[in-house]
Amino acid sequence: MDMRGGAALNLHDAVLERIEIAWEEKLCKCFIRAWLEGASGSACIEFFEVSDVSIPHGEPWGPSSSVLEADFAAGHCAITMQSGDVIRISANGYRMVVL
Repeated sequence: MDMRGGAALNLHDAVLERIEIAWEEKLCKCFIRAWLEGASGSACIEFFEVSDVSIPHGEPWGPSSSVLEADFAAGHCAITMQSGDVIRISANGYRMVVL
């Protein structure tokens, strides 16, 4: 999906398992466990043509691996964690792949 116009994925309470960066390919992959298509499952959100990534892990609200909300708009994604950290990714597009 193109991120220029903005889009929404309901990631509330999804568990962020790991983030991978492929430097040369300009890819960022966020691996999650979430309620998908009526069942608990794993998925990967792949961001393309990535130009910037910020992954703070200060836990100002306390430890948590769960997503509070995700906002996709105008080439940027902000994933607010229930820990209070906000992961920011600048990219030209993304897709979600169910694993």
